[in-house]
Amino acid sequence: MRFLVVGPRGAGKSTLIRTLTGCGGKVGKTQMIECLGEALDTPGEYLELPRFYRALLVTAQEADVVLWVAAASGPRFCPPPGLASSFCRPVLGVITKMDVPGADAEAAREELRQAGVKEPYFLVSAYTGSGLAALAAKLKLPSATGWKNMGRG
Repeated sequence: MRFLVVGPRGAGKSTLIRTLTGCGGKVGKTQMIECLGEALDTPGEYLELPRFYRALLVTAQEADVVLWVAAASGPRFCPPPGLASSFCRPVLGVITKMDVPGADAEAAREELRQAGVKEPYFLVSAYTGSGLAALAAKLKLPSATGWKNMGRG
């Protein structure tokens, strides 16, 4: 199943993709839309800046599902209300960085709700692997083990 991953800068999109797909490699700032196996990775600015929305909406047509990523730690992103309904594909909510001390899943849930992403949400840690098996199963991917177990932690 091909999936598009969107979210603000620093939400953990690229790390999540590399963990789910097993496509190792160094994670850095995503500069443009990248295809990694069945995943389409997007720069955070594409969601943060309205002038890039068209690129996201067009790219979503190449996917079966959209993963909207919100981090449980770090700065909050305030999406336009209901923006997720603009996508022509189903949108799944993923809350990342659940392993970070002080992680605030409720704030991330509110971010997803405001965007119009419907529950249930997948709470995951790309580092420990927590919650990845359920997400991988939903995406029909082999089970993911987590960054730490891939020898990267």
